[in-house]
Amino acid sequence: MARQRKLFMTHAGELAHRLVRAVRPHGMIAGFAQSYARRHHRMGVVDEPQHVRELEATLGREAVLIMAAEVHRLLPAALGARKGRPLDPDEVAFARIFWPEFMTALGRSLEWPPDEFASEKEALDRDLLMYRRWSERGAFPGALPGAQQDASPFLDRCALLLDPSTMEEARQAAAGFEKELLRTAARILGQLGRAGEEKPRPAKTHRPQRRTAQPKARRAKKLAKKPASRPRRKPKPRR
Repeated sequence: MARQRKLFMTHAGELAHRLVRAVRPHGMIAGFAQSYARRHHRMGVVDEPQHVRELEATLGREAVLIMAAEVHRLLPAALGARKGRPLDPDEVAFARIFWPEFMTALGRSLEWPPDEFASEKEALDRDLLMYRRWSERGAFPGALPGAQQDASPFLDRCALLLDPSTMEEARQAAAGFEKELLRTAARILGQLGRAGEEKPRPAKTHRPQRRTAQPKARRAKKLAKKPASRPRRKPKPRR
């Protein structure tokens, strides 16, 4: 039986929390930086815990942005829209409430200072629009000279934050990391609202029937019907 799915407003906060927790602390960002440093012999990238924490804050923000853009792209299908069919009015109304709630929860999960919440949210919305334009394969502003126009802005931004002295190697590593982030976002979104699958019933096993004890009255009656055994004759003495 296929699993049923239903998204509720509470899933907006859960989604934001799980996206941020996936990348930091000690999550995908730290693992990516350590893997890059080992592969390219750039241990200076991760030699200080303070630098790793800075990467989790700065590069983690970029990672959350690209995952949020992927969530926005996949949200209609998550709400039940099939390919080539728009959302019905109820689903559209839900999406219009769900998305702002998700973005507000994302700010809380990123732990913005209260006095900077408005400015941080404005900057996040602006950068998210850039990533959404890329997800729709549109041109985006701010690309470095010579960069491919169909490439994600994440590649250059990640390389600048990770290891600007070796941009080409860092961009190649960022391309692989970007795919991992997109898969993670799709997986987390796909897990929301899933009803638990019914546990399969154990197969019946044939057990040997146990002989139940018969009541004394029935047993006595049964013994009474049984003919008594004849006494054995003694052999005659030989003459």
